[in-house]
Amino acid sequence: MTAFNQRFDPRQRVKDGESGDVETVSITSRDPAPPPAAYIKGSGGIFRDMMIHDLDMARFVLGEEPVEVFAVGSNLIDEAIREAGDVDTAAVILTTASGRICQITNSRRTTYGYDKRLEVHGSKGMLRVSNVLENLVESAKITGFQSALSQPFFLERFEAAYLAEMKHFVEAVSTGSTPIPNAQDGLRAQLIADAATLSWQEGRAVAIPK
Repeated sequence: MTAFNQRFDPRQRVKDGESGDVETVSITSRDPAPPPAAYIKGSGGIFRDMMIHDLDMARFVLGEEPVEVFAVGSNLIDEAIREAGDVDTAAVILTTASGRICQITNSRRTTYGYDKRLEVHGSKGMLRVSNVLENLVESAKITGFQSALSQPFFLERFEAAYLAEMKHFVEAVSTGSTPIPNAQDGLRAQLIADAATLSWQEGRAVAIPK
C-alpha cells in the first residue's frame, strides 16, 4: 500500500460520475511556510516531494493516465530553496490521450493557512472541494463578510482522511484483500513527478513513460 492519504478525502462523488465525463481538473496546494533548506536538499524537489500527492490525485479523478506534462517553476519565496537547487513555486499541465487537461499549482507559502482545493469540470457539471476552515463562524458587517482562516496544515486538514486510510489498511491486512493505492499507483505518480522535474529543467513538454 502506498500512503497517498488524500485518496481518502471524501471525493468519491467525482469517481461516481456526478460531474459526467471529466474534461478539466484544477488542483491547488499551498503550504503555510517553506520547510528548512536541509529538508529541501534531500527531498527530491517540489515535484517529487510536494506535488506528487497532487499528481496521484490527478490520476484518480481524470480517470485515465496522463501522457504528457509541461512544468514551470520559480523562486519567489525563499532564497535558501534556490540555493538548494529547487523552486518554491510551481505549476504543471497534464494531458491525457483523449485530451483531458489537469492544471496543478504548488506554493511553499500562504498567509491564511493550509490551502488545498480541487475542482473537476465535466459534461454534467462541476464538483469542487474547498478548504476546511478553523471554525464555521462568519461575521457580517458594513465592510463585508469575514470567516476564519484555513486549518493550519495538512495534519489537521486530512485528519479524517488519515483515519480512513488506516481503517482501509487494517481491513486489507485482516481480510487478505488488496489495499489501494498500491505500489503501481506509487510508481505511476513517481514517473510523472520525474517527467515534471525534467520538463522544468529543460523548459519543454515531456512524455510520461508508460
